[in-house]
Amino acid sequence: MVVKQFKSDRSGRVTEIELVSGEVLNDPAIIVKNVAPVNSDTPAGAVASGTKVTLSCATEGAVIFYTTDGSDPDMESSRYSSKITISADKTIKAVAYKDGCLAAPVETFEYTIAS
Repeated sequence: MVVKQFKSDRSGRVTEIELVSGEVLNDPAIIVKNVAPVNSDTPAGAVASGTKVTLSCATEGAVIFYTTDGSDPDMESSRYSSKITISADKTIKAVAYKDGCLAAPVETFEYTIAS
């Protein structure tokens, strides 16, 4: 869990406050939870062609986004909804988001076809 100090202006825009060591603000702190990392039910490495990979996240209500082109995923990437079939060497990068939480780091799962 990460604890950070935030403030909002009159328009409702929220910004993070940078604190100098030892500085304490009188405003109440907001506790922001991290989204759990994305997991794969299939360990990365050599797999049989046709293997189906299931992605999951332990954070209830989190939405997983992923890419297979080597780029880091964001909310504009493919939304995970069903198993991903590995029929050729493939790298899956995945991240989970949930409103009001900080996203976990991008997870990378590299698969090769076993010969």
